[in-house]
Amino acid sequence: MIKKIIPPIVILLVGFIAMKGLTSLKKPNFKRDTPAVVKSLSVTEVKYTDNTPSITALGKVESKSRLNLISEVSGKVIASSFKLKAGKSFRKGEVLVRIDATTQLNNLKINTSDLIMSLADMLPDMKIDMPEEFEKWNQFTEELSFENIPPLPEYKSGKEKIFVTKRGIYTKYYNLKNQKVMLGKHALRAPFSGTVASTNVTIGSMASPNSPLATIVDTRMYEVKLPFPQTVINEVNVGMPVELFLRDMDYSVEAKIVRVSKVVDTQNQTQFAIAQFTSKSGSPIVDGSYVSATITANNIPSFKIPRSALFKDKYLIAVENLRFLEEKKSQTTKGDKKGKMSATKTPKKKVGDAKLIEVNIVFTDDNEPRSPLADLLSEIVEKMRKLRRKKMLKMPKEPPHEERS
Repeated sequence: MIKKIIPPIVILLVGFIAMKGLTSLKKPNFKRDTPAVVKSLSVTEVKYTDNTPSITALGKVESKSRLNLISEVSGKVIASSFKLKAGKSFRKGEVLVRIDATTQLNNLKINTSDLIMSLADMLPDMKIDMPEEFEKWNQFTEELSFENIPPLPEYKSGKEKIFVTKRGIYTKYYNLKNQKVMLGKHALRAPFSGTVASTNVTIGSMASPNSPLATIVDTRMYEVKLPFPQTVINEVNVGMPVELFLRDMDYSVEAKIVRVSKVVDTQNQTQFAIAQFTSKSGSPIVDGSYVSATITANNIPSFKIPRSALFKDKYLIAVENLRFLEEKKSQTTKGDKKGKMSATKTPKKKVGDAKLIEVNIVFTDDNEPRSPLADLLSEIVEKMRKLRRKKMLKMPKEPPHEERS
């Protein structure tokens, strides 16, 4: 029995001893140090200067005064002083259209006669009951005519007011005044100098109350609605000069900001500023033209950097503690004919501590060209992020805040 157990035990001992011997022959595994990531890049010294940003926008020119003429009375459009033709110019105060007022004029005369009759019936009683007030009402009756409606005499007592009111004098008088006003609405006069944009009536057509007649525009004063991002709207102020360009015709005109909207457009998250200018004779900028606007903002003490150099639109690589470092290189000697020895000079390099900082953006200029260092900076930032994940590069969770612009 013992003889059967001994051979397996011997085999196990021999295998264990052999394994220990082979393990002792294995070379120790030394962990290599992770090489430091060294990148060369160009740096610029931060120097604050007065930068004057230029803001650009595209807008549509519209007339400051654009009116839709609407008839308030009914009647036939007559040929006298008719100027409601598309493209026709007019001056302030000119009659643009005249509507037949024969019926309205006849009604005015009828109501005038009715008022005179009521006054004639009232005067004898007033001469008896209130003789002291008779003269002023008698004079008012004499001055009243179809062409002239004088102002009512003022009453001096409550008795006089009731005496006149009971005979319907006040009601008939103010009804007459309203008819006089409506008579004047049969002739529509131009409220400003301009041109007719479109028309809906012709000579001989019938006009009815609240019916549109034409659209007229002022050709002297124009406005431009300019959209600006919320990041730059604070730099646009009322009274600021604006230069408007009509690039297709190489023409420009000076304008001025007159209003700045405080409401944000929900579709494109912009705010509007309104620029106003006076048109010159022969100017190609008219109602409906699209122009580009340039505004020169106030000077801002800042440091200008390319937008592409920013990481997540608010972080920037900053290098501090710049110093010279001599690069170690093997020296070479040369022997000349005179037996003198010479050595190559060791080049010097600037080194510093790079870190990611948060900057304060005070203005964004989208017209600046892209920096040639943009790709290199993006590559460095991406590698730093990867190293941070692997815990090979310790970076603060929140970058220290420093104001930059």
